[in-house]
Amino acid sequence: MINTSTYSSKSVQQQNEDKADTSLKLKSIIKSKPSSNYVYEPIENIIKNNIVHLRSFFEMEIEHKLDVDRLMQATILEAIRLNHRFRGKLQRRNFLFFIARRLNNKYLNRI
Repeated sequence: MINTSTYSSKSVQQQNEDKADTSLKLKSIIKSKPSSNYVYEPIENIIKNNIVHLRSFFEMEIEHKLDVDRLMQATILEAIRLNHRFRGKLQRRNFLFFIARRLNNKYLNRI
């Protein structure tokens, strides 16, 4: 049996204060405005300009054309769905390829 009294832990009040601090930080991040050097470009343009690179990215690791097409569609849909979360701290192309990389890793782990 483990004696829990020997382990140091934060008090309930400290835990609640930490949670409050974390929620305030998250709220400030959510309300933050894009950086000053951010130039708005619609997600549709980003996708059109990078579609060839996106396909090449998937084809490097995946042999089946149907799976590449499915991942392309999933990436485009996810980019459109998450477009409102883009804050301008990354380049749009990086945002798109971050989504592609995440979906590619999920696909490869599933195999």
